Amino acid sequence: MKINEIDRHVKGTIAILTDEYIHYPKLLVDTISVGLKQRGYGLLCIAGRELSRSDNCVDNARLVCNAIYNLAHSQQIKGLISISGSIGHSVDASELDRFIGQFDIPKICLNASTTGVPSVLLDELSGMYQLMIHLLKDESRQRIAYVRGYTYDPYSLRRENIFRQVMKEQGRTIDESLFIKGNYDKFETYAAVTQLLNDTAPPDAIVAANDLMALSAARAISAKGLRIPHDIAVTGFDDTPEATKNAPAITTVRQPIDSIANSCVELLLQTIDEYSCATQAAHTSDVVIVDNELIVRGSTLSQAENGSNSINYSEEKIVNDLGLSLAGLNVPNGVSIAAITKAYWASLTSGDDQLFDYIEQHLDAKIKYEEIHWWSNLSHQLTCLTEVMSMQLQDKQHEQFVLTILARIRERAWSVSLDHEFELHRSEILQNRMQLQMSSCTEFGQILHVLANWLETLKIKRSFLIRFTSPALQPSKYAILAHVFRYGKVEHSSDETFLATDLLPESLRGELSNGLLIMCPIHAGETLFGYLLLDPSGQEHLDLESTSNSIGNAMRNHYLIETLEQQKNSLEAANSELYTLARYDALTGLPNRLSFQQQLALQCQQAAVSQIRFAVLFIDLDGFKHVNDTLGHDAGDHLLQEVARRLEALLNSNTSPSVFIARLGGDEFTIIIDRAERKAEITRFIDGILGELCCSFCIDNKTLTVSGSVGCAFFPDDGADAETLVKHADTAMYSAKAQGKNCMAYFSTDMNRVHLAA
Repeated sequence: MKINEIDRHVKGTIAILTDEYIHYPKLLVDTISVGLKQRGYGLLCIAGRELSRSDNCVDNARLVCNAIYNLAHSQQIKGLISISGSIGHSVDASELDRFIGQFDIPKICLNASTTGVPSVLLDELSGMYQLMIHLLKDESRQRIAYVRGYTYDPYSLRRENIFRQVMKEQGRTIDESLFIKGNYDKFETYAAVTQLLNDTAPPDAIVAANDLMALSAARAISAKGLRIPHDIAVTGFDDTPEATKNAPAITTVRQPIDSIANSCVELLLQTIDEYSCATQAAHTSDVVIVDNELIVRGSTLSQAENGSNSINYSEEKIVNDLGLSLAGLNVPNGVSIAAITKAYWASLTSGDDQLFDYIEQHLDAKIKYEEIHWWSNLSHQLTCLTEVMSMQLQDKQHEQFVLTILARIRERAWSVSLDHEFELHRSEILQNRMQLQMSSCTEFGQILHVLANWLETLKIKRSFLIRFTSPALQPSKYAILAHVFRYGKVEHSSDETFLATDLLPESLRGELSNGLLIMCPIHAGETLFGYLLLDPSGQEHLDLESTSNSIGNAMRNHYLIETLEQQKNSLEAANSELYTLARYDALTGLPNRLSFQQQLALQCQQAAVSQIRFAVLFIDLDGFKHVNDTLGHDAGDHLLQEVARRLEALLNSNTSPSVFIARLGGDEFTIIIDRAERKAEITRFIDGILGELCCSFCIDNKTLTVSGSVGCAFFPDDGADAETLVKHADTAMYSAKAQGKNCMAYFSTDMNRVHLAA
């Protein structure tokens, strides 16, 4: 497919909400995606974790992930499927109703009913009921144990209720000490079953809420030296591929994934059609019930069933039995149950090579991992059938020949499983390497580089990393396209900004309708940074939650460092501003009184050592008060700014001697003149100042004329310290004003006497 090749006939995008894209939800999502693609729709799977209860004030991390569900309000979404049994299993019905009710688009729920919303429900109770009836047909089974899942898990609770119901109906005693916790964990289950077998008389059977716990129970039983099913029968639920790997295989209840997925697709499209009618009031509130199926295997066979030889089998009966036992499983392409049965019957009854030829033809290197479950079930069913028919067979060599061929199936399945395990291990290594590299990223470019390497190594088809403009507890209004990876290449993202509810920029929006994309929240702690959109096709071992978590942690590190850098810059700017405010006059920009005092003190210290003479000028404007009184303080401020500008320009044009100018306050300015050896030079310098001040000023379109009075004192002649010099320069300035203003005066001791006399 070309990079920009999108089906022009797509009808839009459907969103599916689930807690995680793993195990059962993954299988559902993948199967639903195939059905929707055939109908012209793309599928966006939003994996936002289980809904957090409203009274839970602790799990803010889950709340952050839940917030990603808000993006399903996007106008790009034409319909919605909520796997409510997964996302809503920690909340009550009213909270789930409120959550689903907020989406004002065609929608359905799966595995949990919501008020007024069409739903697809799995009637797992019927399957559990059949399982219990099957188990209790053996009257010798009186002490039956039950292995629970999570404490509040609705699936485990419903299955336990049926367990109790059938036990009562069949007249069995319910012993509360035989109810143990497995928490859907293989290690916890193994420990709990081992404890049960140690502490009490062993149960006759163990019923587990799912296959994983049933397998762990079987291992604990075998470790105690007990036999299955002779000493203890074992059952599970879900019919996972692992259920057929135990010896004997585990009796379980199969959830028909294809039927569930097809029902979801049909019900949603029906709801979309009704929404497109004249009124939305006509939308359906149908509930579709999908039955599950009891799969009986060796872990529950009674002694009578194991030894039964009273059934007369025929080719037609075998076809029927195999069809029933393999129902709900996808038959591998090109394989026919009828053809297999015909070859099996011929080989078993006459020693013909037909079964061998058929198996060799189809069980070659092309076998896929997802087909192993079917082949394993087939091998198990035919092996059990062969053992049951053993007494009917005249030639035992035929039986051994068939069993050898069936062993070939198991061997090939085992080989494919090993390849699968190798790929899984390889994927885990790459995942761990990526997470390790991400943990050391502090710059955003490094994060993108590590992500690109991981995507390229795994041969991911499409991936889009989106970050929010404002990381927070909820998605921000705007988002930035940070990274694009399509068909083996990193594309320039240009940091394009778009509305977060658009999910992708306009140029890429067609990707939402191009097959399946998984949306994972990128978060760390209580902060949502964005989301990752990734195409999982061709990938069996993706751990998207770990991937998004590692990216989130790296983005948090980058964000914190960036924030600290911004805070540092802001602090430096604030400090610089405070320094300026402390040392410079806010009105004129000249050094202020503090700066002048420090500079003068330093000048005195240096001059005392170097014995260099310098001068201090004290300048006061003549007529400034009249400007303030007649034109206002704003005009006075503008005048002071112009005076400062003229003085700076004048002083900057005089490279020798060096000078330092400051505004003391009001209309008073001071100047320090370095190396003031000759009074004649100082006089010419001051005359230049007086000349500048006499020139008219244009303030607020008005012409103003002022002048200046200047007093001068020399170091060390007129004072050996800063305070004395300023005092004497000020005295000289007042002397100049007394002489008629617009003139200068050098300090003399006589001025002190006049000043004191005044």
